[in-house]
Amino acid sequence: MIFKNLKINNIILKNRIVISPMCQYSSKNGSPSKWHYQHLENLSSTGSSMVLFESTAVEKSGKISEADMCLYNATHEKNLKKLVKFLKSKNDRRY
Repeated sequence: MIFKNLKINNIILKNRIVISPMCQYSSKNGSPSKWHYQHLENLSSTGSSMVLFESTAVEKSGKISEADMCLYNATHEKNLKKLVKFLKSKNDRRY
């Protein structure tokens, strides 16, 4: 059952293995750092069908630490989109 496809809305997952979010405290000014690129690329190469990002503050007062990933301004949004695009490009080559 774990290796069976799963459809969620318009997304079809190739299996039911999901890597849960982790609090990594490795962001730079709220944006993903080089560490995120390496860490998430490694996790996405495991064969799991989905990798969830770490806890992400949607406003400054919601941060757990100074190194939390954030999504409360245009810079954060732009940098997070870059990370998503990077991960998608890596996964397109794998499958």
